Amino acid sequence: ALELQLGSILGIALDNCSCLREKIRLLHSLRNLIRRPVINYLIASKMEELVKSFTDEVEHITGAFHTPLIVLNNMPPNAATLTMCHIILQRVREQMELLKDIGGEVLVGVNGQR
Repeated sequence: ALELQLGSILGIALDNCSCLREKIRLLHSLRNLIRRPVINYLIASKMEELVKSFTDEVEHITGAFHTPLIVLNNMPPNAATLTMCHIILQRVREQMELLKDIGGEVLVGVNGQR
């Protein structure tokens, strides 16, 4: 009964998170609870949505990288490209590491494997 309530509360908390980063941090902080079968079952659809959102964000970032770059502060083109690469890696790396740490249950399925 307690796990059912925790699963419901976690589902509501995930719905109330305003951005992907907040959802990932919430799940990461509660990763031991998520591994419980009842709670994992209750939030499975939320986890799939989370992985889909993360995949969409990575695709969006990848698309943005292929658009022409505006050279900032009179930098040479290679420096602008390197700066963009650094920004992309920084934006994705932290969230990906947290997702990996949450556990294998999150990364199951077609979206998680991508």
